[in-house]
Amino acid sequence: MRGMKLGRWLTSVLFLIVATVNNAVGAFVGVNIGTGVTDLPSASNLVAILTAHQITHVRLYDANEHMLQALSKTGIEVIVSVTDEEILGIGKSASVAAAWISNNVAAYMPFTNITAISVGSEVLTSVPKVASVLVPAMNHLHKALVASNLNFRVKISTPQSMDIISRPFPPSTATFNSSWNSTIYQLLQFLQNTNSSYMLNAYPYYGYTKGDGIFPIEYALFRPLSPVKQIVDPNTLFHYNSMFEAMVDATYYAIEAFNFNNIPIVITETGWPSFGAVNEPDATEKNAETYNNNLILRVLNGSGPPSQPKIALNTYLYELFNEDKRKGPVSEKNWGVFYANGSSVYPLSFSGSNLSNGNSLGSFCVAKDDSDTDKLQAGLSWACGQGQANCVAIQPGRPCYSPNNVKSHASYAYNDYYQKMHNAGGTCDFDGTATTTTEDPTFIVEALLMRGMKLGRWLTSVLFLIVATVNNAVGAFVGVNIGTGVTDLPSASNLVAILTAHQITHVRLYDANEHMLQALSKTGIEVIVSVTDEEILGIGKSASVAAAWISNNVAAYMPFTNITAISVGSEVLTSVPKVASVLVPAMNHLHKALVASNLNFRVKISTPQSMDIISRPFPPSTATFNSSWNSTIYQLLQFLQNTNSSYMLNAYPYYGYTKGDGIFPIEYALFRPLSPVKQIVDPNTLFHYNSMFEAMVDATYYAIEAFNFNNIPIVITETGWPSFGAVNEPDATEKNAETYNNNLILRVLNGSGPPSQPKIALNTYLYELFNEDKRKGPVSEKNWGVFYANGSSVYPLSFSGSNLSNGNSLGSFCVAKDDSDTDKLQAGLSWACGQGQANCVAIQPGRPCYSPNNVKSHASYAYNDYYQKMHNAGGTCDFDGTATTTTEDPSYGSCIYAGSANSSIGGRSSSSTAIGLGPISPVGVGAGLNLQVSTFQYLISSISVLSALMMS
Repeated sequence: MRGMKLGRWLTSVLFLIVATVNNAVGAFVGVNIGTGVTDLPSASNLVAILTAHQITHVRLYDANEHMLQALSKTGIEVIVSVTDEEILGIGKSASVAAAWISNNVAAYMPFTNITAISVGSEVLTSVPKVASVLVPAMNHLHKALVASNLNFRVKISTPQSMDIISRPFPPSTATFNSSWNSTIYQLLQFLQNTNSSYMLNAYPYYGYTKGDGIFPIEYALFRPLSPVKQIVDPNTLFHYNSMFEAMVDATYYAIEAFNFNNIPIVITETGWPSFGAVNEPDATEKNAETYNNNLILRVLNGSGPPSQPKIALNTYLYELFNEDKRKGPVSEKNWGVFYANGSSVYPLSFSGSNLSNGNSLGSFCVAKDDSDTDKLQAGLSWACGQGQANCVAIQPGRPCYSPNNVKSHASYAYNDYYQKMHNAGGTCDFDGTATTTTEDPTFIVEALLMRGMKLGRWLTSVLFLIVATVNNAVGAFVGVNIGTGVTDLPSASNLVAILTAHQITHVRLYDANEHMLQALSKTGIEVIVSVTDEEILGIGKSASVAAAWISNNVAAYMPFTNITAISVGSEVLTSVPKVASVLVPAMNHLHKALVASNLNFRVKISTPQSMDIISRPFPPSTATFNSSWNSTIYQLLQFLQNTNSSYMLNAYPYYGYTKGDGIFPIEYALFRPLSPVKQIVDPNTLFHYNSMFEAMVDATYYAIEAFNFNNIPIVITETGWPSFGAVNEPDATEKNAETYNNNLILRVLNGSGPPSQPKIALNTYLYELFNEDKRKGPVSEKNWGVFYANGSSVYPLSFSGSNLSNGNSLGSFCVAKDDSDTDKLQAGLSWACGQGQANCVAIQPGRPCYSPNNVKSHASYAYNDYYQKMHNAGGTCDFDGTATTTTEDPSYGSCIYAGSANSSIGGRSSSSTAIGLGPISPVGVGAGLNLQVSTFQYLISSISVLSALMMS
């Protein structure tokens, strides 16, 4: 009985964990809302249908005011559209564009969650006469967004059909129709410069029905293909079991042919009609149900198409309702998934929760008995590497390691890939070494179930892996640099044991030490390896030297050692200027070597630079790079953009403070709250900076932007604080180091970015793991480590943030002043609930804090929610002079303020996200998922206890 109850409990737990991982990934299926319906529901009824079916993303074909009002405060993400008829006027006049943004976007924000504007619909093929003003119209709209300070929240693109792509199969050779070259180049340049997505309308229905039987219908419907029908790109050997993914990949390759490599695709339209005329035999309810349900399952697994596995296939179904008013063939009126009364045309779940995700094939994929061993080894390596199969179970000491032979291991890996990916285009072939079977090849589960001890260990391992998966899905992380100037440096294996004991998931090495790379194998820890300063010159002058470096230091250890990036040198422009001229050539040589090894999608290249190359870092909005480095920096930024890589920044508030001659208070350097008289505000953007760290990062973003690059994320490769110094280094203390690093970790793990880039996490590597007693220079230089060489902590520190307080550490609340101007209060309230990302659900009608219904009361609640959530992240209590702090708890009745002793979580208002009231904000993502990871760690402990019960 205990075993059965445990099984049910575990099933529930694992289902919840999988759901959490899906949410963390961010993949979604939204819906297009056409209005050619005789009995179209009212806007409010239509939104009720959306919420009832958990639809979180919609695209409108215009900017209908009733719909935008009805969508207010729902959290649903909205794409509004410029109609084809409006493009000409907007393309010719910036003032017309400004009016359009003012009337159709700014007027509804922040309460209506508008995230994108689609300009026209398939303009190049359907309205070619306005093609010449398409990109000018997009530019005018973008400038209007900039003027309204909305360009970071709202993106602009234009949906195009597959008809503008010549030869879509095989995907790897796809190109855009050359007659549109000029317009497409302008479009791609715009999308790259504004960090926007390419919008694609992809219809396998038409690909199949107009294909004259070239492709089987299973290929169009996401159904498994038999071996003789498998679709393989002969150039990449990628298997395509769905036409949908082949269409998306063809578009990625067509974009790449224009030398743009970092523009994601969102599928703005796809679907299948449920009814057609006699001459439309494939437009059936069954096919539509199969296509759309399989599509949802495929999208929600979070991975991308074969060529871009890390970019989710975010998709909008065409369409919400059957549009009986549409002209054309019968099928044209029957693409909807609902009737106008809200009933479903066929069973469909936008969350995928009611759809089978088990072994729907009723079969397994195993290695053939007579397969060549070398081919099996190649297939095994591919499955565990590029195929992303989970091969942990076949490692030494794991349940499926024995029998230890390539056929057994290959069977496990092949099947894991097949079960995970058959709905996503995966097949059972592996160069002819695999076959399907209906006989379950499992050989150890029954033994595990009979032996409680092994089951307990197995379950603990499984959930540990899931926790690691969630950590990766969250995105925000704090890693560590590993310097080796230590007298008693631990062995590589002992060093890795320290990392795992402290849940450190990301490391940066200052070289490519073979012992460390071997010890990090099969740990899952993400690794940055480094090209030393001394190696740059040779690599910059010789492509063959670069190829050898990649072969010896990267390819030789993958996929088992999880190398994700290469840092080329360290602060080269300021520390080794003599090699600056070959820095970017060296990076190019290394990138080409990665491409030749088919590792360029998994391993990125960058070069860490210090803040010293930035002139006038404050205020951040006016920061620029030192002009003496203009040529090199431009080449560097172009490389990073073209290869979809991050800018690596070494940011040290310790030096900013100690060399600042008292300009900034120490609280500003240590992430500690500032009093009102000490608040640091950028006069141009009015962004508040309560941490020098964020100001440094934002200064770098603005410096990059000054070169007209807008979509290069920053990763902080070094930061920290020394714990001990000489007499003339009074700020290098253990207390300051503990304060800085713990506050830094809390700030990074909340998941949001700096004020100018709130959606880009502040991923950071602490400097450094150990105190390096061998380092030269001042005493402080030897004392940046967070651990001693024996593994003991220099001071209390938690890389997961789990042992750090997240309550009301200020002992205070932020409320509106009694004598504040009402207009200023309203502006502050709007900012807090919008850009400030405060949780304002409680002050909506019918909620606990709605009454008294006045701006001062509502502003107090919103101000405080922002303050409690963000005071460790640079948030202040000011709001243009309308706010003040108080130690008196402002909660009343059932209205509980964040930070109150009566709130369920200290320092957090009650969250609406748990009950499906809308997407989690960037701040909420970090906080919520850190809490969930802690919960999973608790579950591991619980399972260990339950396992012990089973053994008794």
